[in-house]
Amino acid sequence: MKSSEFAYLLQKIQVMLLADQEREKTGEHHFTIIHGHAKRLVPGGPLVCAPGEIILAVQYGRGEDATSIDFSVKDMLIFDCLARHSEFGQSAGQLVANFAHDPFVRHHGENSGADDAGLLETLSRSGFGTVLGRFRERLKRIVGSDEAVDTILATRTTSTNEVKYKLECSVSWEHRE
Repeated sequence: MKSSEFAYLLQKIQVMLLADQEREKTGEHHFTIIHGHAKRLVPGGPLVCAPGEIILAVQYGRGEDATSIDFSVKDMLIFDCLARHSEFGQSAGQLVANFAHDPFVRHHGENSGADDAGLLETLSRSGFGTVLGRFRERLKRIVGSDEAVDTILATRTTSTNEVKYKLECSVSWEHRE
C-alpha cells in the first residue's frame, strides 16, 4: 500500500469516526452498513474500511430488530456514499462525481472478485432522479411513510434551485472478512 493511500485511509477513518459519533446523537432512525472482504492494515489489527470491499447489506434498526433493505448494489453504494459524506448535503452532480472518483466506489468488490463493472457508467446526473425515486420507495417499505423517509433523507433546495440530499439519521458500519 502506498503512503498516499494509507494517509487517505486514515483520514477517511477519522472522518467516519467523528461523523458516526455525531450521528449516534441524532434521531430514532438507525442504519448499519455491512461491508465484506475487509482488510487489516496490520496482522491481528482491526478490520478497516478500504477500497476493494463489497457492501453486503444495509440494515434498518438495531440488534435483533434490524431489517435488511432490498437495495440493489447501486442503491447500497448511494446510501454508503451519502452516509460517508453526510456532513454536507450533496447535489445529484456531486453524488455522480463521487461515484466517478471515490476509491471505495471505483474499486467496489475487488477483494471478493465481484464484477461490479458498469456501476459507474450507469449513474448519470440526468438519471439520478429515477434512481432516487426507487431508493425512496425501498426506504418507505421499511420505515412505513413518506414523512419518515423525508426525515431520513432530507432534501433542500438552494438559492439557485439546485437540490441537495443529506442523510439525517444515525449510521454505523460493520466490517467482515
